[in-house]
Amino acid sequence: MPKKSHPHQRLTHCRDGKIHYVDVPQKFVRTIDQQINTAIAQAAKLFEYSFDPHIILCHDEYSIIPETGITGRAVNAHRIMIEIDFSRTDIASIISEQLPSTLYHETSHLVRQYTHGFKWTLLDCLVSEGIAGYIEKSTQPDIYVPYIEPMKNETALMKKARRVFNSKNFNYNDWFFGGNTIPRWAGYRLGYILVESYMKKHDISIAKLIRLSSKNFLPKKIIV
Repeated sequence: MPKKSHPHQRLTHCRDGKIHYVDVPQKFVRTIDQQINTAIAQAAKLFEYSFDPHIILCHDEYSIIPETGITGRAVNAHRIMIEIDFSRTDIASIISEQLPSTLYHETSHLVRQYTHGFKWTLLDCLVSEGIAGYIEKSTQPDIYVPYIEPMKNETALMKKARRVFNSKNFNYNDWFFGGNTIPRWAGYRLGYILVESYMKKHDISIAKLIRLSSKNFLPKKIIV
């Protein structure tokens, strides 16, 4: 017997790729389709890429960032997973503001993964997230991006990170989500600082920025 599809699961198209909906209330699908197609088309132009993304969008009340109601991740060089809490009262602004911002963020990861493959040193991860955060802020300056906001003791954190920039034996969760004396979002913020500092000194396009080697962002001195 053929397996019945979930009543809120369907498939549409984004640009030349596909959008896979899982547990998303039907009343939001049309608006999300429009937001995704617009954001992906703009990202393709800004980042100068031509491959076809696949986007999986799910309802999830637990995995999202509480401050924004959404989270995303680049699963591989062609696929993005996005989770949204559709039960929230601010769902309209999540779809209209945070969803495009998240798409820019995650699509930048796709381009970087497609260019460099998966890199696992701390510096590689800092730069990748720093570029993504920088793109969010530069393309949508009025959108709240909690993980790149200034934090206490940034200079001390940068010194600590610098000692292990080239290490692959670091705790990713500690650096990016908090733990073991490292505050939440530290990796995102430090990466943003590195990228912002670089962009203040170099007049290059976003498309070129995404494709730069992480070594370009090594600071000659502590910059915070």
